[in-house]
Amino acid sequence: MRSVFNRYKSLLPHYRDTPEKRYLKITTILIVGCIVLMILISVVTFLIALKGPEEILVPNVISAPEKEYDLITAITRLQEKGLLTKIQLKHSSVYGKGIVIDQRPRAGAVVKAGRRILLTVSEGPVASNIGSYVGSMLDSVRIELQELFSADSKPLIRIKEPIMYIFDEAPAGMILEQNPQSGTEVRENEPVYVDLVVSKGPMGEQIQIPNYLEQPFEQVMGELTVEEIPFTFQIREAGGGEQPGVIVEQIPKFGKGVPKDTVVELTMTVPRYIEPGYRFGTFQAELVLYPILVHIKLVELVGGETRTILEMRHPGGSITLPYIVKEEATVRFYVNDRQWNP
Repeated sequence: MRSVFNRYKSLLPHYRDTPEKRYLKITTILIVGCIVLMILISVVTFLIALKGPEEILVPNVISAPEKEYDLITAITRLQEKGLLTKIQLKHSSVYGKGIVIDQRPRAGAVVKAGRRILLTVSEGPVASNIGSYVGSMLDSVRIELQELFSADSKPLIRIKEPIMYIFDEAPAGMILEQNPQSGTEVRENEPVYVDLVVSKGPMGEQIQIPNYLEQPFEQVMGELTVEEIPFTFQIREAGGGEQPGVIVEQIPKFGKGVPKDTVVELTMTVPRYIEPGYRFGTFQAELVLYPILVHIKLVELVGGETRTILEMRHPGGSITLPYIVKEEATVRFYVNDRQWNP
């Protein structure tokens, strides 16, 4: 042990050393000392970097009905926690302009000091006044409102249903009147329902409704389909003296002149005899009232084969259609070649 100590001691400067040797030892010690010091500094810096900035619990700055945070309040609260902010704007019909409606990360998340918190700030409602819809086509106005409020959970302007349709020289589907009028103020959290009067187009061709009373319902459906007269049914049990499976009431009455697209309302009695392997049923749907006639189709599906039960043009609304199909059949309904689902 003593010999090892003496060996290292000999590396230190000694008064017996020559000046050159003493200078070399001092220089070597300084160089080694600098290297060791640099290593120590690097290790300490690395350990500090591993620890990183202080971890912070993100506070809540999202507005709620019981407490609203405006942008200045939210930024101040986050800065007090050592957090920075980034802002994006979004229309809202629930909160006024300048109110914070969302944040990312959410409240309760643990982040490093200096992290940027994304704040979504309300620009207020997307529309402040009702537009002028008179002279526009109904479908165009529907699309316009859908696009206007597509990102809003509560559309402030809505079309009131059912829409009133009247005959007019204007093209079918054109809006003739609206209430409230254009320019009416739209307030936050108060949706406005707009009543519309829409043109059905000129009255056009008049037709005489034939007498369908006491005729089998399938025969009447075939005749109406060929004549392109829209219809709907009501079904009830046969009363005293009534035959099953026939028409017992009709509106309009036979012989009356009506516009060609008038929906004929027929009342029939339930059929008594159904061929074995078949069943009687009814299809019911609540369609929107279309400004023009749409193509509808009722089909029967059996084992991959399809049979059309009826096919016609119809203005929509409440519709009931009777049918007789095979017991294992599935019945489907199409509007403009798209399957209808309630």
